[in-house]
Amino acid sequence: MRSLASLPHQYRSSMNENRRFSRVPFDAPTYFSLDSVDYEGELIDISLKGVLIQLPVVAPENAIGKVVKISIGECDSPIPINMTAVCVHLDEHLMGFDCQAIDLDSATYLRRLLEVNLGSEDQVNNELTALIQSYNR
Repeated sequence: MRSLASLPHQYRSSMNENRRFSRVPFDAPTYFSLDSVDYEGELIDISLKGVLIQLPVVAPENAIGKVVKISIGECDSPIPINMTAVCVHLDEHLMGFDCQAIDLDSATYLRRLLEVNLGSEDQVNNELTALIQSYNR
């Protein structure tokens, strides 16, 4: 698997432009099924709004717009992150997903993960407020 640092420069630099939600690098196995095919990849980064996953195979071309259930973390992890997400981005081995639904335990764990990695509870609270407002429009 490639690390975030090994991604092409234009991709890394464009990832942070115009983002309303901070992404944090997080290395964890990630699982999902698409069209009855099970995939296992590595989580590249995560935010309140979505995830970027790197696959060991080329991402399926028909994935855009498809809804999947994603599980992040080891199967025996005490607190895996589970979400329902839609694929919004493909780039060879990379797939970007927009979170559509997340259970309370996963959301609580994700919030704490972001607070620790960003070093700011206020920033996470502001992003959470922006996320809630975006759904109320």
